[in-house]
Amino acid sequence: MKTLYTLLLLNFCFSFSVSYAQETSGSLTGRVTDVSGGGLAGATVTAVHT
Repeated sequence: MKTLYTLLLLNFCFSFSVSYAQETSGSLTGRVTDVSGGGLAGATVTAVHT
């Protein structure tokens, strides 16, 4: 019975660490420039999750 409890505890610890690693948010920063390096005012950027 002690072995069963130990295995259940190890399973719980492993499951918690895997679920904690799932990131659900993030950020994206940057600048939109033309070929000469100047900023483009009013540019629209669309980020697509793939």
